[in-house]
This record gives sequence, structure tokens and C-alpha cells, in this order.
Amino acid sequence: MIPVLYEENETQYLSNGLGRLTDAISCTVHQERNGIYELSMRYPHEGIHAAEITANRIIYAEPEFGKDPQPFIIRDVDKTLAEIQITARHRSYDASYYAVAEFGQTEVVPYQVTPVLYDHDLEVIGTLDDLGQYQVAEAGSTWTLTMIYPATGRYAQQITTNTYIYAQPAIGHDLHLFDITEITGGEWGGAAALEITATCPVTPDMPREYNQMTVAQALSYISEHAAQIQSCPFTFSTEPKSAGDDWATQLLEFWNEAPTSLREILGTDSGALSNVFGGEWEYDDFRMILHEERGHDNGVQYRYGKNITDISERINIDDLYTHAFAYWKGTASSSTNTEQGQYYVKRGSVIQALDEQYSEMFPTPRMLIIDASSEFEQEPTTAELDAYTTKYIADNQVGVPTVTINVSVVDLASTEEYEDIVSLETVNLCDTVTVVFPRFGVDIKAKITAIEYDVLLGKNNFVTIGQTDVKLSDLIAQDQHNLVRQKYDLQKWADRCSERAIEALAGWYGGNIRKNFDVNDHKQQSMMIMNTDNINTATRAVGLDGNGIGISRTGARGEYIYMVNLAYGNCFFTDRWADDGNTNASFLKRGILRAGNSYMNFENGQSYMDLIGLVVNGRNITGELDSLSNQISGLSGSTSSAVQALNNAIDNLTQRVIALEQAVFGG
Repeated sequence: MIPVLYEENETQYLSNGLGRLTDAISCTVHQERNGIYELSMRYPHEGIHAAEITANRIIYAEPEFGKDPQPFIIRDVDKTLAEIQITARHRSYDASYYAVAEFGQTEVVPYQVTPVLYDHDLEVIGTLDDLGQYQVAEAGSTWTLTMIYPATGRYAQQITTNTYIYAQPAIGHDLHLFDITEITGGEWGGAAALEITATCPVTPDMPREYNQMTVAQALSYISEHAAQIQSCPFTFSTEPKSAGDDWATQLLEFWNEAPTSLREILGTDSGALSNVFGGEWEYDDFRMILHEERGHDNGVQYRYGKNITDISERINIDDLYTHAFAYWKGTASSSTNTEQGQYYVKRGSVIQALDEQYSEMFPTPRMLIIDASSEFEQEPTTAELDAYTTKYIADNQVGVPTVTINVSVVDLASTEEYEDIVSLETVNLCDTVTVVFPRFGVDIKAKITAIEYDVLLGKNNFVTIGQTDVKLSDLIAQDQHNLVRQKYDLQKWADRCSERAIEALAGWYGGNIRKNFDVNDHKQQSMMIMNTDNINTATRAVGLDGNGIGISRTGARGEYIYMVNLAYGNCFFTDRWADDGNTNASFLKRGILRAGNSYMNFENGQSYMDLIGLVVNGRNITGELDSLSNQISGLSGSTSSAVQALNNAIDNLTQRVIALEQAVFGG
């Protein structure tokens, strides 16, 4: 392709702009995985449009085989005696000049547990059930609680600056005492109210709120908070290998602590998006696409004698260490050692990191110091620090030299004899290829991490395949570390999910679950589950305490119908808790009701009644039947009058049985 020169403000590229740079001596595009994306050009002084090649103008050129042309902004024009040397960077570099506002680590959070009012002697006054609202904000070393409480509330007269509020400062935190510092008059819901301010010092053991999100949500946050500062032309999207796979749905911690540049937060530095979530960037003008895997494996081989003209191996030991140890630094209150002043440092053991095959090369120790303070909220043990060091060494290949292969190739896709199989011999950045070079002992499958593309000839000049661990014959893809690291991140998140699930069952995250505390020892004594989050508005409630389980359809403060009474060891039911709300409806819908040897099966309709000792409506039916039986026995051997008396007795018995049936089953 012949590169085209455009004005600084061009965005459409539908014309020839300022002109086609047909006299270019050379023009190449150099790309690296999640890194450099630059164009280099050599141009003669007398070439067409040479005078118009100035900084900040745009060179529109093809960056890879088969890809759409891209805009490269001219950053450097170096005029020598022989020629003009031009360096231009892809449009995506302009992201460095856009700012993203801070987001995440929310400081203001809603209340999760109903606050409790204490007097100046730290004796419980009562639970502030009828408060209007409250929130807690962190500023420096202080938590500040602001609350609105109705002037007619139960404890309004007892709230003074000599009292305290026992409250939860944020999600997942323990309750802490807040010292009331100010009370003013206000209004809530059209009625008079108290506006209360209370403070509490931030303690080191308070955990921070987790900012869990997917990669798409993270990009959405970045776009939204970039727009808060200035109009941002860049758009973002993600491209997983398959829809809905683990990479697209995983939840990881991501936030922006302070304003930063857009390109920095997207890049590969620690804390940047692609470092947290993994993935490979592709830039298309103002579009930024984060692929789970950008490239493909089309079975392409680089083989000695076929398409390799040169190969070089580079071993770098700048980042190699022979030993490592981790340390933790915390405040005295988060450490078991309280005699070390404000800060306390705990150091782990020195652990060998160097692979044995390189031990003779490094007679002098090279020590790596690992700060593990952010990994442990409380002081870790020496064993925990050592375990973290061992994992860090394995994850980051600390004791392994960096090995990279540079391959100069003949791009067979551009030759006549290969024009029918172009797709098999065409590679782009992040594609996976096979390199076979017997002299170096190389026969590997690995990812292209850098590529130089000749724009004028439409072919690759060279590719870089890296990085490796240990030796070339065992070369693996560069992103293996990212996958291993991601495994540990997901495990860490799974552990946190488990912890938070347990906390949720205990009512830490609020909603319609309320915990009640004993006024004397402040321990939890009961729990209520309501159909609203306010005890004054709930119309249905389930209460659980040491006496049993109670259910109310008339409100949290209404009449409770105990289904299980542990205090008396009994269980009873009422038709007022019917499925349809009808007070005449039957409550028991299925199962078997038993009393002694008698039973009624509501599922198959069978029943059996043992009449021994049966009492119906206060009448001992069993006793009456026994009396009739004795009368009949006394008539044995009587005259005809006795027979008549017998018939009368039988009639009487029949009537009593009918009455019994009506009494039991209803007539």
C-alpha cells in the first residue's frame, strides 16, 4: 500500500488528503503485544509532498497483512543531509492525553445493621429502629456518621452529645462506637427531626469494600469516568474467545484510586486493566478492543531452509534473582507485637529462587525483596509469608532467565508459488506459529509477540517469538504467567465469596434481615426476617429466638403465631396463616396427622381411628359405648319383652353411632 498524508484533524480518510507518499524509500510498522505501535518512514527531500510532512499530521497506512489502514500521528521529523526520517505513533497513543476520574472504593455506604444508642456510661439505652436515615463517610483518619432521627422517636429525648451510637461503619465491618458531636434541628418526611453528627477513628483492621466487576463493566466505568473530565472520542469493547466464557464473566477487583491517564489505566502496568483481567489489545482508529486472545493458530511454520533467513537467541538476566523473601508492614494495632511503635515489620525466610541448572552461573546472591503488606490484613505468620514467597517465585519465574527468539523470514505469502495458500502462510501479531530450527534445537509452538510489517511491499520483515522459560526446546507462550496468576486471583475471589456468603447469612448485608441485641451484654439474641427493611412498615415477619419460631401477618410488632415453641416442647397450627390468606381455609395441605394410634393421611385419603378413650365435644364416647355393650349382654336369654328391649337398645346404639359420626366428621 502507498501511504497517504492527511491533515491533523482528519477522521474519515475518504479522499487522498494532502497526497499519496509515492516516493517513500521505506515504510514499516512495528507492533508489540500490548505495547509499541509505531510507523517508521524514510523519505527523500525532493519527494512529492515532502514539504508537507510535518509533526502532528497523519500518515494513513496498512499495519498488518489483510488489516484495514490505520492513522499514525507524526511525532518526530528528523531531516538529515541524505533523507527525512519520520516516526509516527498510532492514534491510540492520544489516549495518554485524556484523563479518567477516580472510581471505586466508595466511601459513603448505606447502613446495614440497626444502630444502638448508648449512654455516657456505655449502658444500652435502646435500638434506634425508627430512625429516618443514616450514612457513614471516611475522611482521613475519621469515620463520620450523619443521622436523621424523628423528634417524636422513642429515644429522641435521650439523644445528647454525652451519648454514643453503636453502628456499623461499612459493609463487612464490625460495629463501632461513634461519639455524638453535634445535634441540630431539622425535618424528615414533613415532620420535625434531629440531625445528628457522630465520629469514630478509623481502625487499621477495618477491611476495605471490594470492587468486583467483569472486564466489560470495568471498561464501562473507564469510559464513564473519562467523560466526567472531558469529551472522550475513544470507545471500548471486549472480545472473548467464546460468548459467555469464564474470561468474560469472571469478577475481579478493579478501581481507579486517583485521576490517571486513559492509556495508563488500560495498559499493562500494575493495576491497569489488561494486567488485572489479561487479554490482548487491538486498536482500530478510535476503537479499542480487548481480546481474550487476539491471534489465531493457522498451522503456519517457520522452518530452516524454507522461510527462515536468520534466527537469533537472546538470554537476559536483568530480572533474574537467586533468592527472595517477603515482608509485611502494618500498624501496631494490626500486629501481635504492640511494643514496636507506630509501625511493625514482619519478615519471612530467605527462599532459593534460582533454577539448579543455572546455579554455577551466579556465585553471588541476587536478592528479591517482596512487599506482601497488601496481601494480609492482619499480621501473617512466618509460614504464611514463606508460602507467599514460594508462590510468587513460581508465578513470576523469578529464578529463570528470559529467553527470546528473533526470526528473520521470507514471507512466502507474497510469492507467486504460494499465492494459492496465502491464508496458511500469513501471520499477524499474537498469532501462534511453529518454529523449526534444528541447529538451535528449536521445535516449538509459541505466540508472536512483536512484528515488523513492510507497508510498501505488504509483507513481514521479521517476527519476535517470546518469551520462554528455561530453554528454547521447552518454549511456552508468553502469557502463561498471566493465566497462572489469574488462577490464583480467581481462587482468592472464590474464598472471599465464601466468606461474604457466611456474613450474608448472619445478616451483615442488611436487606430485610434485622439482628436484635441484648441490652445488657450486647450479644445478638434474636433475628427478624421481614417483607420490608423497616420494622415499622413490615406487614409480615418471622421471628427467631431461644423460645422458637414465630410468624406474624399483622406486622413486626403485631400478633405472633408460634409454629414451634421450644420453651414448652409443643407445636400447633392456625388457619390464619393459610396460603390464600382466607381465615376459613385449611392450613394442612399434605402429610399425615397422628394422635396416638389414630391418623389421617391427607395425601391418599386414608384414615384410622382408635376409639379407646375417645372424647368428642367433652363427651366420653368410648365410655358410653361400653355401657351400651353391658346392657346388651344383660339381656341374653330374656323373653320376647326382652327381645323388644334389645331392639330398642340397638336402635339407641345406632342413633349414638350416627351422632358420633356427625361429631367427628360433620353431618
